[in-house]
Amino acid sequence: NIIKKSKEKKLTAQQNEELLSHIARAKNEISVLKSNLEYMTDKEAIESSIYRLKAAELEFNRHIKAAKTSYTKG
Repeated sequence: NIIKKSKEKKLTAQQNEELLSHIARAKNEISVLKSNLEYMTDKEAIESSIYRLKAAELEFNRHIKAAKTSYTKG
């Protein structure tokens, strides 16, 4: 029983680390896309970057919700 709980805690810690990594990557992607948008002049490139930015923001929010859920369970 103790071993099972230890494995569960280890798995949870690993999952939390992965979630934080995903959050950091999404946050970085958002930052890069916003920065790049400031220097774009091509209409299609701007539109494409806006869609990519929106997707990155949705992904970031998804990971934040998962982290909150994980935190409240743990």
